[in-house]
Amino acid sequence: FKNFFSKISHSIFLHIGGWKKLSDLSIDKQQFNKECSKFFNISSDKIIDLYGMTEQLGIVYPDCEFGNKHVPIFSEILIRDTNTLEVQPDGKSGFIQVISPIPNSYPGTSLLTDDIGEILGRDNCPCGRKGTYFIFKKRSEMADPKGCGDTIDI
Repeated sequence: FKNFFSKISHSIFLHIGGWKKLSDLSIDKQQFNKECSKFFNISSDKIIDLYGMTEQLGIVYPDCEFGNKHVPIFSEILIRDTNTLEVQPDGKSGFIQVISPIPNSYPGTSLLTDDIGEILGRDNCPCGRKGTYFIFKKRSEMADPKGCGDTIDI
């Protein structure tokens, strides 16, 4: 493998989800990036976490080089208070609500998740990208630990 990994040192490593049933094994983002960087012999700024869900039909919210997740121009997010569901101002944590006109085969244009996040800003990320950017903090403690691959019990 050593020879293989030396050839991919200029690659980008994308990853998304999969921790719902592995929460006892999870590590923080910085440690994960450090381990991947070492294992794959790539720079840690080439490790990009994608936030997304099947229900959004392919819309993903990628990290920039500063670790912030950027909302695509055809989407938006809101942060809602975990008790009242009122929309929170930027800088406050709460449930992430994702909004997009793309899902039109079912009522999925607006989804309230049980993920906790925070909008950090708009049009002023240090990376230079415009638009809303946020961080995913964690899954709600009350969330059912199921993902799209866990819909049928076998």
